[in-house]
Amino acid sequence: MKKTKQYLLLVFIISISFASKSQEITSAEKDSLIDNYKKIAGQYFVKDSMQGAFYYINKAIKLNPNSAILYGNRGLFYYFNEKFKDSALNDFNHAIQLDSAYTKARSLRGEILSKKNRFKEALQDFDYLIKEDSTNIDFYFNRALCFNRAKMYKEAIADYLRIIHIDTKEMTASENILFVYNNIGYAYVVIGDYKNGSLFIDRALTANPNLSFAWGAKGILNYKQGFYVQSLKDLEKGISLYEQANNSFVNYEPDLLYYYKGLNLLKQHNKTESCNSFRKSAQLGNKDAKEQMIKLCGNQ
Repeated sequence: MKKTKQYLLLVFIISISFASKSQEITSAEKDSLIDNYKKIAGQYFVKDSMQGAFYYINKAIKLNPNSAILYGNRGLFYYFNEKFKDSALNDFNHAIQLDSAYTKARSLRGEILSKKNRFKEALQDFDYLIKEDSTNIDFYFNRALCFNRAKMYKEAIADYLRIIHIDTKEMTASENILFVYNNIGYAYVVIGDYKNGSLFIDRALTANPNLSFAWGAKGILNYKQGFYVQSLKDLEKGISLYEQANNSFVNYEPDLLYYYKGLNLLKQHNKTESCNSFRKSAQLGNKDAKEQMIKLCGNQ
């Protein structure tokens, strides 16, 4: 009887040992499967096949619902589709809950919050990132854009100046530096410092004379100084570049080109062409242009 008990105990121990090894193999296979699903999802994403990307990333998340990286990846897929910004935000929130130090998720979440005019929340993300890495140009650039949207121009200027300092000192050759020159120039124009505004906008145009947004900033600068003829020339140059789309830099606020062109034409009492410019600006989302149309243009 004693030997029988010893035998059963031995069989039980052996069975536990095999079960443990089997579980280890299953766990390793699971990790491998998750990695494969993630890679395949990435391949579909690069090919702009979003259905395949979501199918495989969802399979990966189902296998490991506690992975911040997987939620971050799916959030990235959503991020590049304007219709799914809220879904991207949800995934980045979840990823950060799982891993508070997830830099990419914080950065993209900050960008989305900024575009949604949730500036206080966005700035919290950018402040956190800059505290973690005080020489990262991208973090300063995104925070400066947020300050711009919030009309906190002096704060934006401080961040742009910091970027220029880092870029000069570290020789980073940041691809954003031309945007920095233009944006800091425009911020100076908004607060009425036309001398510095002209300095930085000209620096952007000297580096690349085919920047439609910089010609727009130059046109706005000249308009505010009362140089209406030159302003109209600058704006038309910017519009030409924008409509030809022959430069590699996107104009994020093309509505301003047409709005200030309309204001210039109004100064010249050219109501018909002014209304055409306001209409184009309004179609691009400019609320001030829409008000001008209601006030001046009627059914034109």
